[in-house]
Amino acid sequence: MSNDRTTAAPPLGGADFRDVAHAHKPFQTGRLVLWVAVLLIAANFLWIVAHNENFGWPVVATYFFDPTVISGLYVSLGLTVVAMAIGGRATLEVLIRIGGSATPSSETATVQTAPPNSTSTT
Repeated sequence: MSNDRTTAAPPLGGADFRDVAHAHKPFQTGRLVLWVAVLLIAANFLWIVAHNENFGWPVVATYFFDPTVISGLYVSLGLTVVAMAIGGRATLEVLIRIGGSATPSSETATVQTAPPNSTSTT
């Protein structure tokens, strides 16, 4: 009466083996409740702001689409593009300086050796 199946010893404390092949995290109800509360508070705030007559939304709409404001928006977006271009160029220069080459290849690989002023005892 030999068994072809090998069995492992049971875990310490007499606990049973658990099949964890399909295990998943337990549902976090507290986190869901907090998200719902935050979303309700945010929706309430937006509702109050949208329906408050003291904000003067028709005046805001009049000035928002004024040609002066729109031209200022274009200037701001243009400055953003220029700043991004300068930052991109600076990043590229740093990467080239650190790496030694913009395109890595085996021909440009350098071997780091000891500095010339160091003394070696061989």
